[in-house]
This record gives sequence, structure tokens and C-alpha cells, in this order.
Amino acid sequence: MDGIYVVGWARKASEGLVGIARHDGEVGAVEVLKYLESAPDGGPPMFDRVLHKLEGKGLRRSPSRMVELLQRAEEQEAKQRGLSWFKYSDDEAMLAAIEELKVKS
Repeated sequence: MDGIYVVGWARKASEGLVGIARHDGEVGAVEVLKYLESAPDGGPPMFDRVLHKLEGKGLRRSPSRMVELLQRAEEQEAKQRGLSWFKYSDDEAMLAAIEELKVKS
């Protein structure tokens, strides 16, 4: 049986605290390590199977490069608005900002 583990701020991002998210991440990591100790070898790598399942649902993954671009976009937006920080509140605006920076890069 395969497992998919989601931990940290995925639990409740808008209200998550770093300390709670860190604790959730540590607990999740322990569970993943326990699973990996007993996981059978064989078949396509787990990562490939998870990606295939997500893509089949029309979901997109966010590689670390996209996270870096998002951070840059939010920093630029904060500066333009004269704010100390800014976070996009919806996925479409966030993805549009990332795509815009990709084109500029």
C-alpha cells in the first residue's frame, strides 16, 4: 500500500504558526521514514506515480524554482504598494505573477 503524506502548513496555511508547522513536519517525517523502512521495492518510483496521479486530476506541481519566483514577485509587489510584505490571496494571481517573472527571466 502506497502512502501520500501532507504535513506542515498544508494542514491550515492561513492560520498556521511556524512552531506548529515545524512540529507537524517533524511528525510527518517520522511517519514517512517508518513507511520507507517497510516499503517494498519495485514498480515505478513513488514520485513518478504521485505526479501521474496529480496530473490526472489536472493539478500542477510547484518546483522550488517556482517558489523562488513567487517570493520575488511578492517582494516586488510589496515594494510597488509601499508595504513591508505582500502575499497573493488567490492561486490564479499567484500563478500569473510567476509566469510573468518566468518570461522576464
